[in-house]
Amino acid sequence: MSIINSTKSAFHSMMSNKTRTFLTVLGVVIGIASVILVYSAGAGIENLITSQVESFGGSDFIETEIKIPTTKKGASGETQSATALVSGVQVTTLNLDDMEDMLDLPNLKAAYAGIINQNKVSYQSNSEIATIMGMTASYIDIDKSEIDYGRFYTESEDKSLSKVAVLGYKMKEKLFEENDPIGKYIKINNLKFRVIGVMEERGAVMTMDFDDFVYLPVRTLQKRVMGIDHVLYMMHQVNNLDKVMETAEEMRVVLRDNHDIEAPALDPNREKGIGEDLSDTSKDDFRVVTM
Repeated sequence: MSIINSTKSAFHSMMSNKTRTFLTVLGVVIGIASVILVYSAGAGIENLITSQVESFGGSDFIETEIKIPTTKKGASGETQSATALVSGVQVTTLNLDDMEDMLDLPNLKAAYAGIINQNKVSYQSNSEIATIMGMTASYIDIDKSEIDYGRFYTESEDKSLSKVAVLGYKMKEKLFEENDPIGKYIKINNLKFRVIGVMEERGAVMTMDFDDFVYLPVRTLQKRVMGIDHVLYMMHQVNNLDKVMETAEEMRVVLRDNHDIEAPALDPNREKGIGEDLSDTSKDDFRVVTM
């Protein structure tokens, strides 16, 4: 049968069954539209997540955070760890020495560490339950947060457990209203902290409102307020993004050595590619995450 005859036959069949033809065409249109919609939504979500990561600190960071060692591998182990953390189990092995030791790796150029606390913060008759961010002094040089006026604390103030504080933009407004807070004292845990700076307005990133924070030197928060030695997380900045996965694995090696965790055996059933972590991480008390 010629192409012309085939076309005529197909057209005649379509015209003879208009309802079926309409439904078929409608199904094709809906199918194509669905694919386009899903693709567009996926691209939009990807762009949203990427922009949030960039706003949080950038893509050239590797984050290390605490994790509960588990008896399970894979996603089930991560769920078990998260459940334990929510239940109040604490990991106290991640510390500032770990941050410094990992900085010896050739692809890492800078880092900061932090711990989070919630406490009542007051000035005269104004008081707020605030998120207290204990950060190393290097935070202000690496993160995207900026000082509006005043200054951030120094490394020497951190190491000497100085009672100084930097206020988020909204926290300054809540406690001091239109008054200048620089040089004045706020109270946290019945301790007085001298305000030395106010952060620029930044807004919320990944559900965290940076403008509502109070920043203290990490060692000051550890020793004077919380009575601990560990940190909750740390961020390391890399030199070469092409080597970020390899660097993450090198960081795991350093931390396992520091925390006396036996190096796990590699999965013999898979070919190790660059940056792939084929080892069992269920016994690790930390998690290393690339942005």
